[in-house]
Amino acid sequence: ARDPKAEVDRAARLAADDADPQVRIAVADALGQSGSAASIGVLEKAFVKPPLEAQQAAARAIFQIGGRPAQESFARLVFTAPAEQQRYAIALLRSTGIADDDPLLVKIRKEHPEKEVREVAEHGFPEPEH
Repeated sequence: ARDPKAEVDRAARLAADDADPQVRIAVADALGQSGSAASIGVLEKAFVKPPLEAQQAAARAIFQIGGRPAQESFARLVFTAPAEQQRYAIALLRSTGIADDDPLLVKIRKEHPEKEVREVAEHGFPEPEH
């Protein structure tokens, strides 16, 4: 019976702006469990606001929603998030199983200003040496 847009707006305020990180984490978790791609914009806002635990909850929620909407979200964050979160976003994007020739990765390889991010877009992660 509630207005869905009003609920998303309320969740957006809580996920990104609530003073209590535990509230932000709980909201992000709930949005991820909803599976709704409509929540991704809210989660992107939460992804860039400290503390780390709340940022990780937002990332998990985007990843849980999955599919192309999550890939597009992580690709946007590669360009728009603070530098440290950009590297986190490219790691998450690669973790989605995105194809090496996907246009999202091609754009990052061609346009991203940071060499490290371009290299992960190009080659993935180096294999650990044992």
